[in-house]
Amino acid sequence: DANTKKEVISPPDYPAPWEHCSPAVKAGPFLFHSGLPATDSQTGIPVGKDPDFPHYRSNPEDQTDYVLGNMEKCAQAAGTTLQNAIKSQLYHVDRNDFHDIDKVWKGYMNVPPPRSAMEIKGLMVPGALMTANLISLIPDSKHQKKG
Repeated sequence: DANTKKEVISPPDYPAPWEHCSPAVKAGPFLFHSGLPATDSQTGIPVGKDPDFPHYRSNPEDQTDYVLGNMEKCAQAAGTTLQNAIKSQLYHVDRNDFHDIDKVWKGYMNVPPPRSAMEIKGLMVPGALMTANLISLIPDSKHQKKG
C-alpha cells in the first residue's frame, strides 16, 4: 500500500547496472531483485570460458553464478538471503542450457521457489545467456519461509 516504505538496495560491491534500473528494491517484508544479465557495464560479459580452454568451464554456469551471486549481495544488504526466495522467473536463450543453470540455481536455493522458465530470443547484452527475476522474503516475526 502507499504506506509501505520502499528502499533501493545497491551494495557497494555490486557491478554498475548496464540498464537504468536498481539492482533490487525492498518493500515491506519483500525484496524485488531486478533481472539483470551477467554484465559489469564496462566490459560486457566478464565471466565464461577461455576460448583456449573450452572444456574447462561452462558459460551458462558461470553466468548464472555471476547473476545469482550479485542477487545474493543485494539480499544480504537487505537482511535476507536467496534461500528465502519465494518466487522466480528464469529467462534463458537456449533451452539446452537449463541443466547447467539449474545446477548453480540449486546451490543458492536449497528449496527453490516456484519458478517459471522461458526460452527467449536474446537479451540486450551480447553474449548474455540468462537472467532471472526473483522475489525474496525478508523474514521477521510475522513472515517466515517454510519448506
